[in-house]
Amino acid sequence: MKKLVCIFVLVLLLIPLQTVAAKGRSENSIRLYADQVSGANDIEAAIIAVTADGKRPGTVILDGWHGPFIFSGEDRTINIFVSNLKIRGENQAILQNCASGLFFDTFPVHDIAVENISFHCEVDGVIVPGTVQNVSLRNNVFQASNFGVGVGGASSGWVITDNQIQADNGIMLEGVSNSTITNNRITAINAVMLVNSSGCTVRNNALQGEFLGVSLEQGAWQNQVQANWISGVSMGGIHLDLGVYDNLVVGNKVRCGPGLTCLVIDAAPEAMEANQIEGNRFY
Repeated sequence: MKKLVCIFVLVLLLIPLQTVAAKGRSENSIRLYADQVSGANDIEAAIIAVTADGKRPGTVILDGWHGPFIFSGEDRTINIFVSNLKIRGENQAILQNCASGLFFDTFPVHDIAVENISFHCEVDGVIVPGTVQNVSLRNNVFQASNFGVGVGGASSGWVITDNQIQADNGIMLEGVSNSTITNNRITAINAVMLVNSSGCTVRNNALQGEFLGVSLEQGAWQNQVQANWISGVSMGGIHLDLGVYDNLVVGNKVRCGPGLTCLVIDAAPEAMEANQIEGNRFY
């Protein structure tokens, strides 16, 4: 009888473990710790394995339980080359000594999510030369010397929210459409730049720009810049190039750098007339 009871208890103990394992398989994830990673190639190998080289959705979890991920190998930039991928940090995941955090190859990938990771990199946080659709950058930290996030290549559907960015150039979207930049804290020379981009929203961000807060450049059209708090600027809170049109710039608050004189809106009269600009002021 005692032997049967022991077997029954053992079965009960195994049931939760089997449920967790089944759940892990359904999520299709790989978990990495710092002592398993010496360079970006180790994370890329996990991406290939969990997505079957791009044939299925997958999640790579960077778990900071064993400390920060310090890149010591030659490959110090994570290349993104598959679709339907999540890279998620847990337990305060930090990537250190990266050259650039994420480089999206020129493959037309889509549906990527990166969240809860601190990138401390020498050059860029995220750089995108090609066309990439439907990307979410959420609750990350990007510290870099060049671009925090730089997106080009006719990309669309980007959601950049709840991040902290410290870089010379905070966020630049060039030729990008239908994307949002919301609830971020950015410290940069120029905090946000929309270049030849349309249908993008920059809302409710705390922007500390040494030169400019938000800059609409080279024919940017039909974008919305709303309810941002801009501080520290020497030139202007929001700049509009000649030729930008049909942009909505409303309800932004601007404060110059200490001892400096700046403009709330830095724009020629022609640009002021070609865009809807209302309710912006110093605070």
